[in-house]
Amino acid sequence: MRGTRHWVGRTWQRGLSGSAFARRAAWLLFSATVLSGGLLNGAARAATPSNASSHSKLYAPAGPSGGSTLPGSDSTTTVLEASPSTPVTNEVVSLAATVSSAIGAPYPSGEVAFENGGVTIGGCGGIPVDGSGLSVTAVCSTSFGASTAELTAIFTPVGGSYLTGSVSPTDSLTVSPQSSSTNLDASSRVIVGIGTIFTATVTTPSAGPLEPAGAVEFYDGDQPIGSCLSQPLMGGAATCMVTYRTAGAHAITARYVGDANFTGSSSSIAAVSVTPTAAGAPGTITSTMEWTFDYRPSYTIIRALVVNGVPTGATVLVKCHGRGCPFAGRAIGPANDKRCGPEARRICSANGTVVLTPGFDKHHLSAGAAITVAIVRPNWTGKYYAFTMRARQGPNIRISCVAPGGTLPGAGC
Repeated sequence: MRGTRHWVGRTWQRGLSGSAFARRAAWLLFSATVLSGGLLNGAARAATPSNASSHSKLYAPAGPSGGSTLPGSDSTTTVLEASPSTPVTNEVVSLAATVSSAIGAPYPSGEVAFENGGVTIGGCGGIPVDGSGLSVTAVCSTSFGASTAELTAIFTPVGGSYLTGSVSPTDSLTVSPQSSSTNLDASSRVIVGIGTIFTATVTTPSAGPLEPAGAVEFYDGDQPIGSCLSQPLMGGAATCMVTYRTAGAHAITARYVGDANFTGSSSSIAAVSVTPTAAGAPGTITSTMEWTFDYRPSYTIIRALVVNGVPTGATVLVKCHGRGCPFAGRAIGPANDKRCGPEARRICSANGTVVLTPGFDKHHLSAGAAITVAIVRPNWTGKYYAFTMRARQGPNIRISCVAPGGTLPGAGC
């Protein structure tokens, strides 16, 4: 029988001659009977004789459940690699765990979980692996806040496998704060006694689950604006409302102080000219507005939009352009409409108040859509508001004046 081959389980093995083969066959049969009740229910394993190759370890076929029926002792190794190696907040990090078994052992099959500080990373647990070779790789993408992440990958074999689980060495990944940029929107011309709003918007190169938080400081030249020294950043924006009592020129800047995950940044200078009421104008409209916006990841819903203090003889001009707008433009004159109130179902006015909310009820205004509201009266200096919708944050708001007989905000007034 020397030189012949015998098929046992899944592995060909060079035969043994004479009594050596008889002893081998008897041991294999005994092992199968005692440990698993027979080779057909497969997980019996034959020992490798001293004169056989290290590649000749034998495995019987898997049982009906698909896994082995005996506990295993073949070790595995798991190696973790994170890329990039020096990420910043919100930057996508690819985690790759390579699980390997020894030559002659079963291929790795089971699950891989990635952990940070002993806690499974969201979306990176229970990743199935089913190897077609001695090594298999599981990959997961995630992101972190600024910190030192202590990363490990854990391999758990399928139940009953001959393989043992393994844990990768800890990989300490340093995540740095991401940079930011600050943009300031301010009307170039405002009128004495009429409030104006400066809006600072803070953005980052890479969007992610974490957003800039903290405060924005507004400056006039190198002096902080007292009422706007620390304005909270909400939805990526902070506002500062100022009413000037005298004419003059101002240089406005906004400075984001930064937080644990994002660095600070400053806007460029916005030149603002404060002028008296336009010459020859009998008066200046001082109407105010109140609003409530419900902003979502891809659209904004208007919950309240009201003009207060509309003087006799004035008209409110409302325009909307962009995706989601219910109309292009409307003109509303002051009137005494008894249906104007909390239950109003259309745009209405009463006693100097114009309620615009019903006109936008339940409409989803996409990012980039804009609403403008101008309160004008013949020969008077008017008031102008502009609201530009943004994704995941409140709208950009601009307040300006309208010259008598003019149409462009901030021009000639």
